[in-house]
Amino acid sequence: MNSEKRSINFSSDLIIQALATSPAPTSIYSGENMIIQFANAGMLALWGKDSSVIGKPLIEAIPELHEQPFLDILKEVWRTGKTYSVSDAPATLIKNGTETLDYFDYEYKALVDHNNKTWCILNTALEVTSRREFLQQIHEKEEKEQVLKEQMAATLEELTATNEELNYSIKQLAYRFRLEHIFYLEKNTFTYTHYMKALM
Repeated sequence: MNSEKRSINFSSDLIIQALATSPAPTSIYSGENMIIQFANAGMLALWGKDSSVIGKPLIEAIPELHEQPFLDILKEVWRTGKTYSVSDAPATLIKNGTETLDYFDYEYKALVDHNNKTWCILNTALEVTSRREFLQQIHEKEEKEQVLKEQMAATLEELTATNEELNYSIKQLAYRFRLEHIFYLEKNTFTYTHYMKALM
């Protein structure tokens, strides 16, 4: 039995060491109060905290989470044992005394025992603020290009209409000129002969 416990502890230590050196921000919570049992350097940097938060309830360590959805989601994951993952989720954190809004892809994975009861939650996260801003810039650029295309199409339509009006005006002027040529020859002196010559 002691040998089995030592084996389990040894395996747990290896897992913790692996998570500690992982570049992916990772933390582990236990209990319904979400006690921070582990947080690697990546997760601490993401939170803007130091290792003093380990061993504290998540809400105590990061009080700015109070009016955000994370704690309720964690409690639901703890209760149901179902993994929760999301992309581009906003989170407000206080870093170096400054409130910042960043965006994250993150996952809460419940680890359950042989009775299917949750004994801890593994949290991995990735800050994607830069990606979101880049995609937003592309979206805004596409919107501007679409507006420009619509404006160009409208301008082309106006030019087409103007050209049609101009062509009509030219035809009208030509028609008037022809009539003037027919009916106002030799200083407005009109004769049947002039009329016939003009027609010929």
